Amino acid sequence: MEQRGEARLVWVQGKTGTNECPKSLTTASSAELVERFFVWKASGAGGWDELSARQADAFVVLEEEWRTSAELGVANGK
Repeated sequence: MEQRGEARLVWVQGKTGTNECPKSLTTASSAELVERFFVWKASGAGGWDELSARQADAFVVLEEEWRTSAELGVANGK
C-alpha cells in the first residue's frame, strides 16, 4: 500500500479547493459540459427547455461558480 503524507490543498479558488490536481479529475464528459456552458452563455443563456436534465444541472452549478468568480474578480483576470 502506498504511503501518503498529510493531505494538503493544491488548488483553491474562492470557497472551492482540492487536495488533488483538478486537471486529473476532469473527464472528457465534464470538459464537454464546460464547453457547452460557455457556448450556451455566449448565445444568451436561454432555452432551458432544450437542455437535458444533466446539462441543466451542470449549467446551474457552473453559473453559480461563474458569478462567484466574477464577484471575486477571478473571471476578469483580476
